[in-house]
Amino acid sequence: NVFFFHTGLLVGSDEVRRVAKNFGMSAKTGIDLPFESAGSVPSRNNFRGRWFTGDTINFSIGQGKVLATPIQLVKMMAVVANRGKVVQPHLIYAIADKWPDQLEKPHALKVSPEIFDVIQEALENVVSGVTGTAHNLYIPGVKSFGKTGTAQAGEGKENHAWYVGYTQGEKRTITYCVFLEHGGSSHNSVDLARELLLRLQGLGIV
Repeated sequence: NVFFFHTGLLVGSDEVRRVAKNFGMSAKTGIDLPFESAGSVPSRNNFRGRWFTGDTINFSIGQGKVLATPIQLVKMMAVVANRGKVVQPHLIYAIADKWPDQLEKPHALKVSPEIFDVIQEALENVVSGVTGTAHNLYIPGVKSFGKTGTAQAGEGKENHAWYVGYTQGEKRTITYCVFLEHGGSSHNSVDLARELLLRLQGLGIV
């Protein structure tokens, strides 16, 4: 967190917000489900009251007034996995004989390849590094990348446990999110993610 505190202060809240929105935050993903929420990425202009330095610090780690849905974070992580290519999430398997992504015009974010090199290396170390917060997800033969998160749920309430990441197998890349409402530590979501990956590995999916 300390690294992102300082990074957020260096670049400023406006730049953090611009990049977040570029990666799909504060906007509906367009998944074929009703009642999707757009979440919220605050700014100094739409913030009630005075914006303090502490607000920028909170903002830099996704706390404070930041609101996000699991599907938003999955879509964002898929952009990283695909090195800028934006993937449209769907529940529909196919329409007639066409896959949904065959009916859409793909596009990519204008982001330097070197930036994705750094991000992917950092996300891989979260799992493969012995001090990584998701090291329990390390499975030999399965290359995984991700980020843990513990989201505050309000005074007197148990925190939400998050893990969002992607796994590159020989056959395919799978992006996923494990969100445990009031699930406590993010380690709990990592443990569940491990069980799911082991099951997928056993089925030959990854």
